[in-house]
Amino acid sequence: MLILTMLVSVGSFAKVEIDGLYYELDDKTKEASVAPKQGGNYHSPIITIPSTVTYEGTTYKVTSIGALAFYGCHDITAITIPESVTSIEDGAFHYCTNLTAVTIPKSVKEIGDYVFYESGIESITIPKSVKNIGKGIFNGCDNLGSIIVESGNSVYDSRDNSNAIIKTATNTMIAGCKNTIIPNSVTNIDQYTFQYCRTLTSISIPNSITKIPDHAFGACWALKSVTISNSVKEIEDGAFDCCYALTSINIPESVTNIERGTFYNCKSLKSITIPNSVTSIKETTFSMCTALESVTIGNSVKSIKGGAFAYCSSLKSIIIPNSVTTIGMQVFEDCSNLKSITLGSSLKDIDSWAFKNCNALTSITILATTPPRIEGGSFPIYGTLHVLPGCKAAYEEHFEWKKFNIVEDATTGIFNINAETAKKDGKYLVDGKIVIVKNGKTYQANGASNK
Repeated sequence: MLILTMLVSVGSFAKVEIDGLYYELDDKTKEASVAPKQGGNYHSPIITIPSTVTYEGTTYKVTSIGALAFYGCHDITAITIPESVTSIEDGAFHYCTNLTAVTIPKSVKEIGDYVFYESGIESITIPKSVKNIGKGIFNGCDNLGSIIVESGNSVYDSRDNSNAIIKTATNTMIAGCKNTIIPNSVTNIDQYTFQYCRTLTSISIPNSITKIPDHAFGACWALKSVTISNSVKEIEDGAFDCCYALTSINIPESVTNIERGTFYNCKSLKSITIPNSVTSIKETTFSMCTALESVTIGNSVKSIKGGAFAYCSSLKSIIIPNSVTTIGMQVFEDCSNLKSITLGSSLKDIDSWAFKNCNALTSITILATTPPRIEGGSFPIYGTLHVLPGCKAAYEEHFEWKKFNIVEDATTGIFNINAETAKKDGKYLVDGKIVIVKNGKTYQANGASNK
């Protein structure tokens, strides 16, 4: 028996229930769009959408599956879409966790954003009729292993058995899955392409790619192996954030820019080397990397910005190279096991709470001859401060540095200080030559005594 229920009527649109499905009806075009169920979800395991519906004697053609039409309908296992449908709108099958297969009819021209987000689909074929696909359509589809674009599609392809959707004109990959391979012909990866692809375990970025965009691999929880080619110059915001299984990654010297939050909450990451090509470590880049033990910072880095290494609780020591001039706010906040740090000779500024809650930090070696500007509260405790020979007085005059136990025994490296006046143990550069001071005597680098 045909069941008709009038729910809402606004102008030429009406929302009605017909045979258990809800529709928005357009009285002008005589078209219908499948709508979310009023006050709940559809619970039938099998859904069949008709090509037409009739309401109060008027027949409407079903041309669209509306935004969030089947959102959260966990009971649906199969759905039939008629050839009358031309568009599937944003989030239409979002969170349909038991929906394993959908056949998209050849009439469909548009697929909106996040259409299959967090659904259970295992394979999908995009027909050649589709001309527009939104972002993140397969995000969170852990079971998806096969993506095919029908031959003859003028806008998209899935070349070289890539198991992906590629925008043909720009060679841009816009959607992938756990079995995706990025072909060498692809020159761009779109934002969010693999986000929440939680069953992706490895990926290789080919030489054709120059940029890894925002959140491209964000929350790929099982991602263990990443190969980045020497063509990549930029890694953008959150590109690998929340990749929980990632233990190490090689950043090539070609990379000049790593944006904020790139490796945020990669909680298995144990070691990282910032190449000499990078000039800044941005905000929260390695924040929450709780397993991070080894950090090597390249000699071109000039600034380390807010929260870059915050909550890296396994980090015990770190050397800040001589190139760094600024350490930003809360850079090492809650690095609870950080015991020692070496601060380079060019350091000028340490911002507020840079070492907040670093309660194990008892040894600081600083190679700057002039005390850097430091905000109150940057250090939670005042342990031993190791400075260069001849620099103790300057640090004792500083309102914050004077709180440390200052010792003139920093001897790592070669420093441009007048050894004749310093008379303190260490290595110095005098008139372009290396001079060693030991027990009040000066020596040339070859060991010959000057006095």
